[in-house]
Amino acid sequence: MECAIRVKLAREVDTGPLKSYLAGRGFVVRRVGDDGATTLDVVDPAVEDDRLAGEVWDAMTSWLDASGTPLVPTVVEPREYALVPPGD
Repeated sequence: MECAIRVKLAREVDTGPLKSYLAGRGFVVRRVGDDGATTLDVVDPAVEDDRLAGEVWDAMTSWLDASGTPLVPTVVEPREYALVPPGD
């Protein structure tokens, strides 16, 4: 079974740029329905499951740094992250 890391975005506008960035880093990114939230599942068949969370975290924070997007990465659960505005 394919293992995915879930990323919830606070802002719809960030979905396309983040998906493009992650895809450029070799990840497969799918938008998923999750109670009306903007949510992505991120996988990489070339990365071992136990390393995937760290790889996605590193890519996600690199995108935040490179883009200057005003969001803060947060660990929701071991395989689930959220990008939220500061102070949330």
